[in-house]
Amino acid sequence: MNRIINFRSFNVFTLEKEYWDYGYHNHNFYELILIEEGEGKHRLNDVDNKKKKGDVFLLTPADKHEFSIEKKTKFVYIKFTEEFLIELLVLQNDKMWKDTLMLTLQPRQYSNASVINSKEEAAYFFQ
Repeated sequence: MNRIINFRSFNVFTLEKEYWDYGYHNHNFYELILIEEGEGKHRLNDVDNKKKKGDVFLLTPADKHEFSIEKKTKFVYIKFTEEFLIELLVLQNDKMWKDTLMLTLQPRQYSNASVINSKEEAAYFFQ
């Protein structure tokens, strides 16, 4: 399995793909992936789920994944390292915010599906 290494502490970019050529991989960073257009499947930790416009996936460094693309897909990536999170937490004085962030980003044992559960939530990301 490939491992993708990111040397920037924070990175945001878009990517359009008709074919997924990265294979099944993991990485050394957290990744928020927004599906702006397209359809297909997302294999996350050996579980396949449909992906579609409006889905958002949150991956930790412990996750492994790949996409299969059925319809040309536009991805929006927000990548950030643990060091970035530590810097962010040091700047915050709100304990509830820190606790929520750490709980959200810890490795999960639950659903591998999109973190977006409603049209209202999708509207927040895709305005």
